[in-house]
Amino acid sequence: MRRQLASLLLGAGVGVGVASLFPVYLSGASLAGSADSLAGHVLPLAGWSVAAVLVAAAPEGWSLAGALAGVGLALVEAGLLFADAGAVIAQGAHVGGAGLVLALVSWLLATCGSILGLGIAPLRAGIVPGAASPRRLAAGIAGSVGAVAAAALFAPPWDHFVVTLASTGRVSSFTAGNAFANPAPVIAGNVLAMVAVAAAGVAGALARSARLGGALVAGVAVALSAQVASAVAQWTEPVPPSFFGLSAGRAAALGYHATLGLTVVFYLFCAAAALLAVLATARLLAAGDRATARRPLPAAPRRAFVPTPHY
Repeated sequence: MRRQLASLLLGAGVGVGVASLFPVYLSGASLAGSADSLAGHVLPLAGWSVAAVLVAAAPEGWSLAGALAGVGLALVEAGLLFADAGAVIAQGAHVGGAGLVLALVSWLLATCGSILGLGIAPLRAGIVPGAASPRRLAAGIAGSVGAVAAAALFAPPWDHFVVTLASTGRVSSFTAGNAFANPAPVIAGNVLAMVAVAAAGVAGALARSARLGGALVAGVAVALSAQVASAVAQWTEPVPPSFFGLSAGRAAALGYHATLGLTVVFYLFCAAAALLAVLATARLLAAGDRATARRPLPAAPRRAFVPTPHY
């Protein structure tokens, strides 16, 4: 019954998340209206979909791993969604739309399903750091460094703009995307996301159970992959003059042309996210994970046969 309810909540979360892609999300635009917003939200939904399947149909150890992956993903998404809601808090309710409300409901359902799935089998302290071989310890330290680095690299600017005004011959270049150059509620959400990346990544990298630790890191890696995909999708799109407050007519008169590039910080973030993805895959596929395996019951002691006396 717990499996079915957990997978049902996860599936409902994914369904509501798909519905959130089409209504207005923020500032009059829907998530489906731009490739970067769509990429940033579809990948987490895909991650929760996989978690729902694992929780519902996989063997006990893998069901627990699916639930933990859902939890890791939910922790990071909580901060990112709070940052989006922070724009509404800072600017007023008119900024947000039904898409944001549905996205928050989607996260709540998926989070409840993932947490409920943790009760399918006892964790047996599998996500608590424990003694490990030198090789696994080295991998855990590398994964911890990757998680902390990814969290730190989330804050600096990723976007590099070059704007040319042909009418004047002026060329300007600048960076944008600093996580701390926002209203206070948005900054709070970004900080929550960064803390979640570091905490869940380190916990998963150093976990005693290879499978459970890998699942927790996998959830974080999916959330980071969504941010990478969103940035790449934005990079492939033209920069509209409205981004700089120019109308189409004014931009044409000025000979406006803008290009968007990605900073070194973004590529370092990609490297840290890739390290976490490799670590998650290696730990999930590691053989001999005793932390999630059921221990066989001890055999009953054999006694010598003694015939029953008859009277």
